[in-house]
Amino acid sequence: MARKFALRKLIELRISRGLSQRGLAELIDTSGVTVSRWERGATEPTPYNVSQLAKVFGVLPQVFYRKNTKKTLDFNQEMNWIFLSYL
Repeated sequence: MARKFALRKLIELRISRGLSQRGLAELIDTSGVTVSRWERGATEPTPYNVSQLAKVFGVLPQVFYRKNTKKTLDFNQEMNWIFLSYL
């Protein structure tokens, strides 16, 4: 089964650490626009970027992947979940 980048996990970890997109980008030597694209699902980070994210957050790279199933949430549902979980 294919793995898909877990954008919700990236957003969750970034917000829980109090990092802005630009702040995270500086830690992994990329741009805030790139982080924004990852979080919107417009693009996916390279394996190297995922390893850098894992180092920053102190997690295994596998944390950023989920199995691609038929019951995946669409982007709006994911964003609503993230927003509501931080209220």
